[in-house]
Amino acid sequence: MEILALIDTGAEVTCIDRSISNQLGFLPKQYGSTNVPGLGGIAFSVFVEVEFQIPHPTAPISQFFTIEDLEAVELDIQSLGYDAILGRDVLSHCVLIYDGVVGSYSLSY
Repeated sequence: MEILALIDTGAEVTCIDRSISNQLGFLPKQYGSTNVPGLGGIAFSVFVEVEFQIPHPTAPISQFFTIEDLEAVELDIQSLGYDAILGRDVLSHCVLIYDGVVGSYSLSY
């Protein structure tokens, strides 16, 4: 399933919308509190284990960027216009270059 995700260098962990998590049948792994200022601050949250993957349009699946057993937070984030938020837990495996002058970015792995 393809989803629309926001790259957020301020997010410590990756988040997935609760409706997407339910649709894919993710089971709760643990529970805890999260602080998401854009959704009102501190809240009780469900953590799920997901496989994260960025496909490459011309490479075989063995060369896709994949993180297995990624612990993500379930949140109601579709109101923000996204299905997921990519946090630093994913970005720590990548090189992110943001060129504010020309308004472009590059994400490589």
